[in-house]
Amino acid sequence: RYADARCKGERNVVMAAVQQSGAALRYADAALRRDPPFVLAAVQRSGASLEHADAELRADRGIVLAAVQQCGFALQHADAQHLNDSAIVLAAIRQTGWAVVRAGLAVQADRTYILAALEQQASDMLGDNAAHAWDTFNNIASPFCGTILRYAARDLRLEREFVLAAVRAHGLALRDAGKAFRADRAVVLEAVRQNHEAIRFAAEELRCDPLLQPACAAENCIAGEGQAAPLLTVGGEERPLGGGVELAVCRLDGERAELRLHGDATVGDLAKAAVEHFNVRGGVVHLLVRGAAVRPLDFAERLCGGAAEDVAP
Repeated sequence: RYADARCKGERNVVMAAVQQSGAALRYADAALRRDPPFVLAAVQRSGASLEHADAELRADRGIVLAAVQQCGFALQHADAQHLNDSAIVLAAIRQTGWAVVRAGLAVQADRTYILAALEQQASDMLGDNAAHAWDTFNNIASPFCGTILRYAARDLRLEREFVLAAVRAHGLALRDAGKAFRADRAVVLEAVRQNHEAIRFAAEELRCDPLLQPACAAENCIAGEGQAAPLLTVGGEERPLGGGVELAVCRLDGERAELRLHGDATVGDLAKAAVEHFNVRGGVVHLLVRGAAVRPLDFAERLCGGAAEDVAP
């Protein structure tokens, strides 16, 4: 800013300053700020410097993409034509889920982008900058408090299927779900499975529900509705010596296993045994018992007569 005018036109000097702060490009010679190779190199070092590039270059797709790959928030400085560009928006989200807030309205109404942003936010809260992410989450004075679900289009936030997907992506999104969803046991269970802290955002009457407690939810390997997971069918039983129960469990590809469980085993025990036996990626399975789908909230039902007697058809 206070450098000699000749320095402001020196590529090496300006680039060194940009590496310290993207804002330094603001004080560079105008010729450099409209020089495509120089600006491209600058945004690769500091995506935030896009703000001070010539307007024509802020409309250049390649430069904008390079900027958001380095700093997701650079999306806010891109020309409006790029705010709904799939590749640019997703690249920005991979840097910070909050970039979706700076994207176009079409993006905020698209579940694909919102779910990707929630997944990234969940990852950020476990990463190297987790402490900062948690501070921001809890800071009600910050526009970035809570979760990205706050900025999803209203129609999405009213859709139960989407809210289930949202809390699976980031359990703390329960904080920003509607009142009815925070009182929905299935939604709360999915949220707590993803992040045990989510239980504190459940409706008061659910916070002491045994099946929704973090330890129990973590052991629940039964996939919920709409969740991508293998489907297993459970066949007839035999009762070996010792009072246990043996069940035939089959995958859709024909792979079969005989699983032996203790006499007091529950549906949850069966699901966990199946996940372990078949080494299921993702840790959850859909179960069909007597042709009826087993729900995550059936977790504690005892197996009896080859199935859980109380599982609803």
